[in-house]
Order: sequence, then C-alpha cells, then structure tokens
Amino acid sequence: MTRLSHKESSSDKDQMVDRQDNATERASQSALYSKGFWSPDLKPLRATYFKILSGSVVLTIIAIWSCLQVYWASIAHESGRLFQVNSVFVNRDITNGLNGTLGDTLRTTIFQSLNEKHHLGWTEEPSEKVPTAESIEEALVEDEWAWVFVVAEQDATQNLITARENGDSSYDPMSSVSIYYAEARNEQAAGIVLPTTQKLVQQATIQAGTQMLAAYMSQQGGNVTAMEALTNAPQTAATPFATTINNFRPFDQPVARAITLVGLIYLTILSFICTMAHSAARPLLEKHLTLRSYIGMRLLVPLFLYTILSLFFAMLNLPWDVHFNAHFSNTAKGFFCTYALLLCGMAALGMCFETLAHPLLISPTGLATEAIITVIGPQFMAYALIALIISNVSVAALPVDLQVWFFRYYPAMVYYHINRGIRCIIFNTKNELGFNFGVCLAWVVFSIGTISAFTALYRRLDIKKAQKESETQGENKA
Repeated sequence: MTRLSHKESSSDKDQMVDRQDNATERASQSALYSKGFWSPDLKPLRATYFKILSGSVVLTIIAIWSCLQVYWASIAHESGRLFQVNSVFVNRDITNGLNGTLGDTLRTTIFQSLNEKHHLGWTEEPSEKVPTAESIEEALVEDEWAWVFVVAEQDATQNLITARENGDSSYDPMSSVSIYYAEARNEQAAGIVLPTTQKLVQQATIQAGTQMLAAYMSQQGGNVTAMEALTNAPQTAATPFATTINNFRPFDQPVARAITLVGLIYLTILSFICTMAHSAARPLLEKHLTLRSYIGMRLLVPLFLYTILSLFFAMLNLPWDVHFNAHFSNTAKGFFCTYALLLCGMAALGMCFETLAHPLLISPTGLATEAIITVIGPQFMAYALIALIISNVSVAALPVDLQVWFFRYYPAMVYYHINRGIRCIIFNTKNELGFNFGVCLAWVVFSIGTISAFTALYRRLDIKKAQKESETQGENKA
C-alpha cells in the first residue's frame, strides 16, 4: 500500500514538472513576435543593433571621403589640364621661301590661345619631321607623343590666289588645312581636344580668308576680267579656306565602352562573388588539409573559376557584334587574346588595404581578394571592393594628361592595362600588349606570394591557439 502511494506521488510530481515545462515553453513562444521596437525587454538587443548600424555608417562615410572623392578628383580638372595635352602645328604653307597668309594666321591664332585660361599645349614642328600623313599617323598612334596635329597644307595660300586669278572652279577649299587625330586612343579626351582645335582653326581660316578677299577686292575690284574669274570660282570668295578632319583610329564600336571601362567594374564584382563563395566553402575542408594542400586549394580553385567566368565574359561581346580583327589578322586571334587579357585581369584587379601585420603591404584583387579576406575578414570586404574599383576606374576613364599629378600611379593599375590592351585589339591603337600582360601577371605572382604568406601565418597562429587551448583544458582536468 505504501509502495503504491509512493509511485502515485512520483507520478504526480513528474506530471507537474511536465506541465511546468509546457507552460514555460508556451510562455516563451507567446513572447515571440509580441514586442514593439522600443520595448524595454529589447534594450540590450537594440543597443547591439544600433551599434552595428552606426559602425557601418561611419565606415561608409569614411569610404565616401577617402575613396569616392578620388574619382571625383579624377574628372574634375579636364578643362584646367588641357595645357598638358600636347598638340602640334605644322606649317607647310610656304612658297618660294615665303610664308603664306593662311599659315601665318594659323600660327598666330593658335599660339595666342596660350594666353587663354583653358588652352591646349601647342608646339610647332618643322614639316621635315612629319613630312607625310603616314608619319603623322605614326606620331599619333604608335608614338603617342601628340594628341592632335594641325597642318597648313603645302602652298595653300598660293593655290587660292592662282584659283581666283584663273577662275578655277575645281578649287577645293578643304585642301588648305588638315586636322589629324586618333579618337580611339580615348574618345572622351578626343571629345574635348577636337572641338577646341576646330574652334581655333575655324577662327584662323575665316580671318585669313576675309583678309585675302578684302585685299583682292581692293586691288582688282575695277578689273572686269578678274571679277569674271571670281564669278567662275565662287568658292574662292565664299569659303576660301576650309578644314579636312582625318581620324586615323575612329571609335566606331560604341559597344566597346562596355568592355573597356564599365565592364571592368562588373569583372571585379564577379571576382568578388567568387571570393565570397570560396570563403564560405573553405571552412568545410580547412581543418582537414595540410598547409600545402590548403594553399594549393586557395590558389588553384579561384584560378579555375576565373578561367571559366572570364571565357563567358569575353563571349558576351560576340552577340553584340564587337569586332576583334582590327589589330590581328582574324577575329579568332583577337578574341582569344582578349579572353587571355580578361583572365589575367580577373586574377589581378587592383590593390588591397593595409594589413595588420604588414601595414604597407599591398596586393591586387581577384587572387588579391583572397589575400584581403584572409586579413580583414568577410565583414569588411565591401569596403575593400569600393577601394579596388575606385582606384582603378579613376585612371582608366580619362588619360593622365587631363588629370592632376596624383593619378600618375596609373601604370600599376590593372584597369588601365586591360583598357589599353583591348583598345589595341579592337581599334588597332598603340600596341603595348606585352607590357599590359606583364603588369597583370606580375600582380598575380605577387598575390600568390601574399596569399601563401598570409595563409601560412594564420595556420601557424591557429595551431598555437589550439595547442594553448589543449594545455588549458588539461590543466583544468588536473
């Protein structure tokens, strides 16, 4: 009887405990989704929430003032830096050792413009230095020692005088002055340089034409024969001088903007996505691999991913009719050279932040984002991405001739070299492909060393930490 009562009592206690647990669980569940944002119970969580947000805002503001303003500065001084743009005047308007009116007027107008606030950096070169259009093309495209040439053509003034006297209706005013440039070198710069040059040339040709017509009329105004000749060649009076514009490398594929600048930002983002995905997957194997295997995984897996993605990125240009045969003999060579350059660029895009252990160490992205994430962690990778993009875009959008001295770091930037290399392939601009590939590959090699060093360092620190924890646990058990 006593045993039965004891069993019933134990059963009642168990039931009571179960009821209490169930009540606690129901109370806990009822507490979920039941509080307002300013509930006193959420004060600690709310404080952490605001701390995270405020820290993010502060870091973003720092990024705005330290990174974004770099891009603003890169495009803020276009007009103020025109004097750095080397522009050349060549006077061939010389007859029997005497300068013609057109050549003298052009020279005077062009060099008087140097007194204006915004002007091109004009110099004059003798005709013997660039005697033909081919030599001018070489100077503009291969040597790149000038952005624009203005040429007063051979005997331009004397040709006009002869055409007026003889009533030559075949006289072509556009044979008097020529402007030469290469738009595809940088279409934005050309869009600034060409209108400025045309304005000066138009001013000079109008002035020279008006001056010569006035002199002719004052001398021959009463001469019926001369007036009849002038009537037979009316262009010698209406437009005695005009300009022929020669664009050696036209920017005739507008879709190329997608691959020469904006597309490079997308390439960086794709590299960033690969890095974040690899960062999430690595911990599954990290603790099980030897240092050699782990470093191999960190280096070879991203390179394999870049090989695939850069191929599809290059193929994206084919449906949009981007032509790759301007420099190479056929499209296939140009396409695969572009693919190789994009692959190198994806493996080496930009620079990384200062590191904790080595505050002056830098490395490019692609593989560099692997190095960055080793040091700063994934939570700050977005800020690294901003710096990587801005530092590269700032020197790729405009030529350094239109920028302040700060942007002289451009030879180290990968966007710059991809931009230049692809322009060579698509538009047959200056060939520096060896240099372009060399810089990108140098960054890749440097990144490989950076990743290997960081990985070995952090593996060593992890081992020491694990050993210390093991010793601490052993002491606690003792």
